[in-house]
Amino acid sequence: MGLNELFSISQRRPPTLRRIALLSGIEGILAIVLSVWTRSERGSAVLFGLSRERLLIVALMIAADAGWFGVSVFADRIERSLRTSHALRVAANAARLLAWGFFWLTAALFFFAAGPAHALDGTARSIAARLGPLLVWIVLLAAQLSLYLGRLGAGGDRDRPALRWSGICLFLLIFAAGFMYYDSIDWGRRLFHAGVTFLPAPMFAGLLALTHVSRGKGNRVPDWLVSFLTDAFIFALTFASFRLTAYWVIRTDTPAKAYWGELADAFLKGRLYLENPLTNHDLTLFQGRWYVPNPPMPALVLIPFVAWLGLDGVNMTVVSALVGALNVLILIWTVRAAIRAGFFDLSDAAIFWLAVAFALGTNNPWLVTLGQMWFVAQLMTVCFIGLSCLATLRGGSPWLIGAMLGCAMLCRPNVFPTAFFLAGIMLARMYARGAFTLRTFPLRAFVCWSVQAAIPVVLSVALLLAYNWLRFGDGLDFGYVTINGAPFIVEAARRYGMFHPHFLPTNWRVMITALPRVGIDGGSVYFRPGIAGYSIFIMTPPIVYAFRRGDVPSGKRVRTDIWRVGAWISILLSVGMLLLYHNTGAEQIGYRYLMDFVFPLFLLMAAGMRGRASWFFILLTIVGMLVNALSLYWWYFLR
Repeated sequence: MGLNELFSISQRRPPTLRRIALLSGIEGILAIVLSVWTRSERGSAVLFGLSRERLLIVALMIAADAGWFGVSVFADRIERSLRTSHALRVAANAARLLAWGFFWLTAALFFFAAGPAHALDGTARSIAARLGPLLVWIVLLAAQLSLYLGRLGAGGDRDRPALRWSGICLFLLIFAAGFMYYDSIDWGRRLFHAGVTFLPAPMFAGLLALTHVSRGKGNRVPDWLVSFLTDAFIFALTFASFRLTAYWVIRTDTPAKAYWGELADAFLKGRLYLENPLTNHDLTLFQGRWYVPNPPMPALVLIPFVAWLGLDGVNMTVVSALVGALNVLILIWTVRAAIRAGFFDLSDAAIFWLAVAFALGTNNPWLVTLGQMWFVAQLMTVCFIGLSCLATLRGGSPWLIGAMLGCAMLCRPNVFPTAFFLAGIMLARMYARGAFTLRTFPLRAFVCWSVQAAIPVVLSVALLLAYNWLRFGDGLDFGYVTINGAPFIVEAARRYGMFHPHFLPTNWRVMITALPRVGIDGGSVYFRPGIAGYSIFIMTPPIVYAFRRGDVPSGKRVRTDIWRVGAWISILLSVGMLLLYHNTGAEQIGYRYLMDFVFPLFLLMAAGMRGRASWFFILLTIVGMLVNALSLYWWYFLR
């Protein structure tokens, strides 16, 4: 909206500032009356039943209220000055941030006074009881002033990014301070190193605000620096969110059956087995020794950290949150790389909602809180698959691409169908460069690339077979048949093998058709997802966008078809194997094996979004977030 339009509006109706000032003055009168109405304790009363402190507060409130009525008198002049004076615009921006800070500080105080923390510490409740009317007035003033200054456009286009990042920084700082206070008074749970967890996000937001301020002054700030700080902020905020989730469900320390830290410690000491494990569930006993049956990559990743921090210094729930946050960032990088490669177009808002669907609309929040053997391996599998996709989209070395896929297979061997997706991406890039047409296929170049990418994968398979042979004397023995696990799973593997058509109906039900139970019991609504899991379409409703063809210009249609075919081949092969697998995922939220093919699936979803986040996609994402949040609550507190 231009200045002329603003002035025309001001001529047709009373100035907005005048209405805000009058409203604030009326609110102030009510706050003063309520403050005077509430008497102080009899021993401290000085005048009108009020203590000296209360009288001083009332006097300040009267002065502030008079000030607002004065503002209403000079509202026209103030508004004109705000529109024309740069110094006043800067002051208005500062006032807007100050109002924003007061709003959240007061909201935090009310939370501690009336929320779950009120039984732990009476300080906030005592402050709220004495200053309640004033605090409510401050909240209303802050909200009204912030909205008014935003509507007025006190910050021009140059100022808006700096204001936005400054506001985010301020909010996160207040949240971090409030959380650390809550953590200090709640003895029922504890999040160690809360500052390290929650302060990086506001720090990066503050640095981003400074970069935009510098750009607004005409200084050159490299784009790579802004991009780096933005990605660092996304990672830090996602990690903090995952750790906050773990705090909520009281899962902040290494649980039983984590094993990877112990195995890394065993590797450092020259052993392949665990010595005197605290529990042996999901371990394999062979010749009197307990082995972790899974492939060893998670332990290999942890070796430097265990060597540096010691076994007790590696918290597996922290590791899970770190890897989970990294996976979200890798997804964003991968989508950006696909956009640059011309696979599809997607707005920044659409990328945001796609990342939200990945981070919170799958069973990712559940996986990152567990910290146990199977689930850490699943998160690391996603990480390495994402890195292989990213390297392929960026035209990276086939050796690097194969190494990343090999590392993923050293977490979960059954993710090898991802190779077809990577090949599809590579062929689509070659077609885009004009390396071949529909009539001429570059067989030699494709075979050369495939062989180079396959060599690290073959070496990973050889390493895995050698690892099995060193443990069990048989390269093909993973230890799953003799695992000390759930009897029904072990018996199924012994009777039918690891893969068999016998398992197809059960896997189909859990993967596709199983539904949570929702109903009314005793007058209250209940949600019971069930311990065996439920359909991927309930867990992650936006999946339906993967079946939707994007808007593709005719010149890019063949390129798009190539990578889409590769994606669907990898997904269908993964689904086919999982339908025949002897284990549905056992006890789980949703269907955790979806994460085996989550990257090709989400890139198909990105293409199906057709460049933007529609209201329907956002609605499906919110539904998925709600389903997974309710499932998480049920898992930890109700089952």
